[in-house]
Amino acid sequence: MPKSKSKSKSKSKSKKEFINFFVDIPIYGTGIRFVVSNDLKRVEKLVDKRYGPGAFNGDDAVDTRAASTFRPNKEWVGLVWLRNKPKTVREVGILAHEIFHAVNHILVERGIELTMDGEAYAYAIEYVTDKAGQKLLIS
Repeated sequence: MPKSKSKSKSKSKSKKEFINFFVDIPIYGTGIRFVVSNDLKRVEKLVDKRYGPGAFNGDDAVDTRAASTFRPNKEWVGLVWLRNKPKTVREVGILAHEIFHAVNHILVERGIELTMDGEAYAYAIEYVTDKAGQKLLIS
């Protein structure tokens, strides 16, 4: 019987999803950190440890499903945070939405404005979505 208790504990732990990875964008000398977790305190702790206190305010994200980008210490760091791993078309759309915001910050900081053809944006979004999708959608 004790064995089944430990199994149920490990099952409940596995339900607490926490995914953390970085997509490097070498052409722009930066990247975007992706964090998937419904545990806002854990996300805040991770982000503050990596980027400094106040980089992510979990209290501000309580009523939010996803967020992107923040500016700790006046140095831009890209972040895409999702409460859950995307499983529906709507959730994939939210991921794409947040990737756009993060890519937009990167390109604007480098003086690349969104134009009618938007090729720089399209290629950057495609690249980041491919890399993030391999971790979030395929695995």
